Formats: sequence, structure tokens, C-alpha cells
Amino acid sequence: MNKSLRFQTVIMFLLHVFLLLLLLWAAAVPLEQIQQYAADNMGEIGDRVAFQGNLVQVETLIWSAIVFTVMIGFVIPWMISCWILNPILSIQNTIRQANLGDLDARVQVHSGKEFEALANEFNRMMELRKLEQDRLLGLNHMLSTISACRHVLIQETDEKRLILKIRQILVDIGAYRMAWIGYAEDDAHKTSTPAALVGYQNGNPNAVSASLTDTTCSPAARAIRNRHSAIISDVFGDPLFAPLQAEATRHGYTSIIALPISANQQILGVLTLYAEKPDAFGTEEVRLLTELADDLAYSINAIRCTGKSKAHHQPQS
Repeated sequence: MNKSLRFQTVIMFLLHVFLLLLLLWAAAVPLEQIQQYAADNMGEIGDRVAFQGNLVQVETLIWSAIVFTVMIGFVIPWMISCWILNPILSIQNTIRQANLGDLDARVQVHSGKEFEALANEFNRMMELRKLEQDRLLGLNHMLSTISACRHVLIQETDEKRLILKIRQILVDIGAYRMAWIGYAEDDAHKTSTPAALVGYQNGNPNAVSASLTDTTCSPAARAIRNRHSAIISDVFGDPLFAPLQAEATRHGYTSIIALPISANQQILGVLTLYAEKPDAFGTEEVRLLTELADDLAYSINAIRCTGKSKAHHQPQS
């Protein structure tokens, strides 16, 4: 489309140049010859004066046409270039960049409401495409993390090594800022004791700040109490979570999710993850992490049942 417009603009410009040259030739050559012929052949002075007046009017008209042609010949192509060709080229270049994988490319158009509306719609489409790509990349990354965790759940037969490996995968592959697995305490406050932690003060569970397990704002306590996942989309966006903000700033996380680990209607513990970005736990992420927590609960329960069975069948000395 832009090639056709460029071709039409060039043709129009060449036609105006031709017309301009023709008018200049008419002003410079024929008028001068006519004026000389009139001076040589017209006898009456009155006739010569009247003829000269008419000739001046014709000459003025021709020069006015020359000026108008110059203006039209340069202004119209310039207007077409600014208002039509440049916006189209900008959109075309942005499409080319998008096809090369640059989904951050945006159209910058500041001429004509129609082109601005087109550019805005195109930019909105690019933004939706980028969001969808980010969502798919995040889900693929999450699936890789879940797959690695499930491999450990199938292979590992020791409970302590199991939870240590799971929380390490969640930080190393899942790229969460922090992850810890805690055992539920049988008390009225529904507290939890961290048993495996990574990404926080060298992974020492004893160094966990009280704000992370405090029953008033801790998502871990809420997950145990409600037997359902508890999510904080933005620690800094709600005054209720003010006690968590100092720790969040210190360790670089913004959103939190806590998932209960339950088996046979009994809460065994809680899996808590901390993400750098706000709103990090969407619907698909929550579903996959809930399935992981259920699989973890099943594995822990199976390991414990196996241990009890071995102890029961152990020969008495």
C-alpha cells in the first residue's frame, strides 16, 4: 500500500514540475515575443496601451499560477508524506519488528485521528499479544518446575530429603524469591514450624522472622486455619500486611501464596512461596501449585505409612 502511495506522490510531483516549467516558459518566451510584436506593428498609441494593459493582466495571471503551482507542487506531497506515508511506514516498521519477535515495539503516530485510532488499536493488540506470550512462558516455566518436583516425589523415600529437595527446586527452577515448608502445630492459633526453607538467611528455619508465621497476617496461618490457599497479591498494597513490608523489602518479594498440605482430612503442614512481582499467582499458577501441594501431602503420608508399617513388622528382639 505504501509503495502505491509513494508512486502516486512521485507522479503528482512530476506533473506539477512539468506544469511549473510550462508556465515559466509561457511567462518568459511567448509573452515577451507578443509584446515585441505589438510594439512593432500596432499603429495607434491607444491601442498599444490597451493591449499592453491586457498583456500585463495575462502576465500577472501566469505568475500567480506559477506561485500557486509551486505551493501545490511542494505542499501537497509534504502533507501526504506527513499525514499518510509516515504513519503507514511507522505501522509497517512496527509489524516488521513484531514479526522478528520484538513485542515491545509500539506505533508512534501523531497525525490524523484515523491513523491515531489505528495505531492505538494496533498497540493494544501488541500489548495483548505480549501479555499472552508472557502468560504462556510463565505456564511453561511452571510446568517445568512441577515436573521436576513430581520426579522427586516419585523417587524420594525419605521425608526430610523430600521436602528439602522440593523447596530447592521451587527456588532454583521456579525462580521464587523464597520458599518454605512448615509443619502444622496442634494449637489453637494454627501456627506452623518451618522445617525446610531456602532463599532466607542461608536457609536456616530458626532464623525465620515472626512476621512470616504470625497468625494475624501470615498467609501460612490462614491457609492452615481455612484449609484453603491464602494469597497476598501485593504486600505493599494493603495496610493489613504492614508487618510483612519490612521483610518484603529486605528479601525482595511482593506477593505470597500459602497452600495447605493435607492428607486424610488432616493438615500436615503448609507450603509457602514468595514471588518478586505483584499478582504473581494467577488462576493457572494456583491450580498447579495446589496440585503440587496435594501430591506432596500424598508422598509425605505414604512415607509415614511405610515407616509405620516397617516398624510394626520389625521383629522383636
